[in-house]
Amino acid sequence: MTSIVIEKDETNLEVKQPLTLEEFLKLPDIDASYELVEGEAIKKTSSKFFHSRLTASFWSELSSWANGFGQVAIEWSVTLKRHGQDWAPVPDLLYVSHERLAADWCEDTPCPVLPELVIEIVSPDQTFNQLAQKAMDYWHWSAKARSTYLHLFCWHEMGISESIPH
Repeated sequence: MTSIVIEKDETNLEVKQPLTLEEFLKLPDIDASYELVEGEAIKKTSSKFFHSRLTASFWSELSSWANGFGQVAIEWSVTLKRHGQDWAPVPDLLYVSHERLAADWCEDTPCPVLPELVIEIVSPDQTFNQLAQKAMDYWHWSAKARSTYLHLFCWHEMGISESIPH
C-alpha cells in the first residue's frame, strides 16, 4: 500500500491508497482537481489561459442552448465503475438532460447519472493513449446504459479539434 501527500498551504494530508469512492469523496476541498482511477487520486493538469478560455466559451454556448432542457457544468465529477472499480472522472464540461437528471435536482455531490455530452480539452502534456483510454471507458458506460447519446469531444487548446465517436 502506498500513500500520497496532498498539500494546501502549510497543511499536509496523507491519503492512503487505494481509496474507495466514499473515501475519495470525503477528501477535503483543495485548490486542485483530482479524479479517482483504480483507487488512486490522480491530479488533473492545472488549466492555463487557452484551456480556461475554451472552457468558458463552450460553457456559454452550451448553457444558452441547454436552457430549460438540462444542466451544463464545468469540472463536475461523475461516479461510475471502471474495470470493476470505482471511477470518478472529472470532464472539463458535461451536459446532462432533465430526462436523466430532474430539473429540480440540487445536491452538492458528483453527477449521479451518465451525461449525454462530455467535453475534454486536450492539454499539451496529455497523451493520445490517456485520452483514448478515457474515451473507451466513457463509451463502455454509454453502451452499458444502452445510450446512443453519449459523445466525447476532444479539443486541443490551440484549436485543432478531434471528435472521438462512440
